Formats: sequence, C-alpha cells, structure tokens
Amino acid sequence: MVDVSNLAHPVEIGAYDTHNYAVGVAVDGSYAYVVVMGTAGTAGLHVVDISDPADPNGVGFCQSVGMPRDIVTVDGVAYVANEWGLELIDVSSAYSPTVAGHISLQGEEWAATAGVAVSGTLAYVAGDGGLYTIDVSSPTSPTLVSNFFVSEGCFDADVAEDRAYLTGGGNCLRVVDVSEPVLAENSIRPKNVLLAST
Repeated sequence: MVDVSNLAHPVEIGAYDTHNYAVGVAVDGSYAYVVVMGTAGTAGLHVVDISDPADPNGVGFCQSVGMPRDIVTVDGVAYVANEWGLELIDVSSAYSPTVAGHISLQGEEWAATAGVAVSGTLAYVAGDGGLYTIDVSSPTSPTLVSNFFVSEGCFDADVAEDRAYLTGGGNCLRVVDVSEPVLAENSIRPKNVLLAST
C-alpha cells in the first residue's frame, strides 16, 4: 500500500506478505484481491482487508485451479486468468471466496493465458493463443464464444466499448473490433485488426 497523495513523493504505508509471487491485484471497496503464483497452499486468490492501509490483513483465500496471472473483479466475481484458462471466483463473501466456474482454453498444445478484461457479460482473455472471448453471463458455466488467433501470442488485454486492445505478439499494440462476438462453433474470429507499432 503506497500513499500517492503527493505524486512527487510516494510513500509505502503498509504491506501484506503473500509468501509467494504476487502477480495481479484488483481493489474493490475495502478489499484488495491479490493473485499469487507459487506452490500449492499459497497459489491462488488472497483477499486482503485494506480498511486500515497501515495494517492490511488477509481474511480469505481460494486455491486456484491453475497458476494465476491476472485478475479483474466485477459485481462480486473475480475473473482470474490462470495459465490454463479462465477461473471465476465468487467473492461476495470476502471471508470465504469459492470457485464458481472454470473454462480450460487449452487446445491440442499447451498455451498459457496471462491477461483478462471484462465488459458486461463477456470476458476477454489474452494468451499464447491470442484473444479468447468468453460468455460469463452464468459464472458457473463460462463458455467460449470466439478465438482471435495471434500466432505470436498476447500478454494482456483491455476492452473499451467495441474494441479490444492487446499487448504482446509482434512487438505491437493490436486493436481488435469485437462488436460482433457471437460465433458458431468457435470457427469465426473478431475482425478488422488495427496495428499500432510500439
């Protein structure tokens, strides 16, 4: 926890030991949701009470199905890109987070997923296979809607209105039109890719 009220002089005011690699965080109200890579027992979602930023306390933990890499929280659900796919964790109770649903995004070959963004009832997951669009209207049964394949893979994704923004593959920022995400049998991909060199 860092006080940034004086932008020229940020000051650390508190810390919470996750005992392994903390790789992603989302804050909602008085809780920080931290995903941690590591060994069994510490890898997963740590819920940290930050109401007193000088004395943060872990109040809940949910072991991950895979190896967490990124997290977004929306309306009591944590969306975790966990290398194997997308995990949806019910965090409506900070003290007892539980896995609500999971979808594997592995094909015939292993392909890690690393970043996630959520808009409405769709989650956008970035990984070795490009951009995966997931219907999360039912957190207990997420379903694959489409896969925009990027041969070099993607590291992270964000979404605004009908555009997804991807980092990674090919040393560029990719802008993808996702205005028509509903596809049949995962055979059609989002269109109109715009590239911006970094």
